Amino acid sequence: MTETVLNLWPLGVFVQLSQLATWGLIFRTIWRIDWTFSFVSALTAIWLVKLTCAEFLSLPGLFHRAGVFFVDSSILAMGLFFIAYRGVELPRLRLPRLRPGPKLPYVFLAFLLSLVAFSAVFVPQMNWDSMTYHLPRAAMWLQEGSVGFFDTNNSRENHAQVLPSVLYAFGLAYSPWGTAVAFPNFLAATLIILSIG
Repeated sequence: MTETVLNLWPLGVFVQLSQLATWGLIFRTIWRIDWTFSFVSALTAIWLVKLTCAEFLSLPGLFHRAGVFFVDSSILAMGLFFIAYRGVELPRLRLPRLRPGPKLPYVFLAFLLSLVAFSAVFVPQMNWDSMTYHLPRAAMWLQEGSVGFFDTNNSRENHAQVLPSVLYAFGLAYSPWGTAVAFPNFLAATLIILSIG
């Protein structure tokens, strides 16, 4: 009997953007810090929570699709509850002013970011790095329900960095075909570029 798995990548992208917007607003309101720094801080905090929850869900063997949905919805619900409880008002968002001078670098940067955003959302990860250990590792974790070691002929699947594979696992829970799995990497790169500029 085959199981039909829905491809929910638009929901995954929406949840990630909603989490980032919610917690970025909270960090901006509480600490009165710059927008880009508050979003970078929010993204880092969300990733740490996801990594910690993946480890805790692994103990009883609950790190699978439903567990990922529960963690993501809990992060978003906690943020929305905090905003409602604290009465956080939405501040006026002022777009940054472009410096005087040539606008061509900004146009080029916007073009590059839109190209990378398109590939991060619509193109499955089929590069060597992802196909040899990141995606198989994340898929095995979701299948086994636990973040841990497993029998493999590729030692990188057991000894590589954990955070990228956990983020891939969260993406694979929404999109079993790999669409939009690299979206967290795109968010991180965009926020780093905006905070440096």
